Amino acid sequence: LLMTVPLLHVDYALLQGDPELESNVVAKVREGVAVTIGPPLLPVSVSVALGPGNAGSAVVRATITPPRRYSVNLLRGHIMAVAGYIRSNVADNLNDLAAIGRVLAGGRVECSDAGFSVTLLEPV
Repeated sequence: LLMTVPLLHVDYALLQGDPELESNVVAKVREGVAVTIGPPLLPVSVSVALGPGNAGSAVVRATITPPRRYSVNLLRGHIMAVAGYIRSNVADNLNDLAAIGRVLAGGRVECSDAGFSVTLLEPV
């Protein structure tokens, strides 16, 4: 599954220029996604890539690999059902980072509903 989450108020260029903070952001996103989705998903099941979003903001692209024999469609439905909690927990995790202020372009980190999506990836 590929989950896309726009991060509002995060300047992607500044974040990209701070590798330590970028690594911490990836870890906090991974943790927020896995903990919110819950068992049997673990943080190691979530791969996170950051990229540029609209107007200089950032976007998360999280690849979620369910455990073997776990229904991808069931997991997608569950993610959609808890999407608001995922966005809230990821934003809270990022706002808890002491250094996040270095890359903010006004306000606190917010995870936008607009642009949030979960799509099935083609089997490899």
